[in-house]
Amino acid sequence: MFRSLKRFACGFGLLTTFGLSGLTTTAQAQVIAPSPTTTLSNSQLSSYAQAVLAIEPIRLKYYRQAQKMFSGQVPRNSCLAEPKNLASRRLDHLCSQYFNESRQILKKYDLTPEEFNSITQQIYANPGLYQRVQSEMMRLQKK
Repeated sequence: MFRSLKRFACGFGLLTTFGLSGLTTTAQAQVIAPSPTTTLSNSQLSSYAQAVLAIEPIRLKYYRQAQKMFSGQVPRNSCLAEPKNLASRRLDHLCSQYFNESRQILKKYDLTPEEFNSITQQIYANPGLYQRVQSEMMRLQKK
């Protein structure tokens, strides 16, 4: 499906974190401070990896729709842009749909957006944790 979290984090100015690089509507956007590094259990790590794998196809679907709206070039962090014009209001609707679908996936894997963001930040700060997540995602994809 995809090979790295870095690829997942970019595009659509979007997700891996809700609100940070995220596909959130202006009303939903929030600054999320990095949490202290904690040790993730294998269960938490697996939930996170499953959520990432489940969210990626949804992210791609909405990203492709946004590309059509912007003739292939989606502005970075476009869901947070101001002021709102007609195109950005339509994009805001896409962002909202994406956020809602992604939030349901997080709920399915017992994660809140804040927990997801915290884990994401830890992954980027900790190469060992990044490797653990990559390995878990590969393991899950082979199932």
